[in-house]
Amino acid sequence: MKIQITLLTVMLTLALSYASAMENPMMQVAQVNPIPMFMPILVKKSAELSLTQVQIEAFAKWRGENMASALQASNAITNGEIAIKQASLDSKSRKEIDAMLVDVAKARADLANRTLRCHARTKEILTADQWQKLLNIYAMKNVSNK
Repeated sequence: MKIQITLLTVMLTLALSYASAMENPMMQVAQVNPIPMFMPILVKKSAELSLTQVQIEAFAKWRGENMASALQASNAITNGEIAIKQASLDSKSRKEIDAMLVDVAKARADLANRTLRCHARTKEILTADQWQKLLNIYAMKNVSNK
């Protein structure tokens, strides 16, 4: 019975994560990423940031080339954490759980690295004033979310 409840919980968690990701994949990435995500702001606040058409196209190209791999890393983190919890409930060996922890850590590092590369690319595309405005919008968004 305990295993059935645990499996049901895991399945429900995955279903809700999947539904959230399908609604807004960037939200799922942001939930597991310790690095601030600027791309949603760049998309939603392009007029406020006074982005040019060339800048908008550059960001669209970046998203097209990088979104799938960021989502893949996010899924690896989410699914890995669920598997780690299940493995500990199933009394798997420390060695097996350690290997799973390493995999999740690698996925986290990959996602953080991708986000930092995105920051660097964003700085290249934006003017100094636009970059500062982006940081201000991000700061205001986080103040209102607390």
